[in-house]
Amino acid sequence: MLGGQAEAPKEVADIRHELISLARAGMTPIQIAGQLQCSEKNVYTLLAESIGKQQLSLEQALDLPEDLLGEIQDAFLDGEGELPPVAEIAPLFTGRVPEGVLYCVRAALQSEFEI
Repeated sequence: MLGGQAEAPKEVADIRHELISLARAGMTPIQIAGQLQCSEKNVYTLLAESIGKQQLSLEQALDLPEDLLGEIQDAFLDGEGELPPVAEIAPLFTGRVPEGVLYCVRAALQSEFEI
């Protein structure tokens, strides 16, 4: 297999590229899911991956109030050393933000601090 196995299939790469373009254009994850005809969960997964690879900023991907974003970041940074898994933080934000938002914030923190 030429090029190795690390490359995403062309269709996935195309969807990721379109998702990044739509997020940069200001569309919400729900709007992107409708446009790409995929689930909101898949959109958040691809957003988190793109944020982690520094192809997209957290601000481009999500439109969160600054105080809520700060609260989520603080919840992740509250411990010692490594960032806790999303499952550990999720109960604090149940009903306030989709779980996918937490994955995006965690990916941004991981990328920023190279954890």
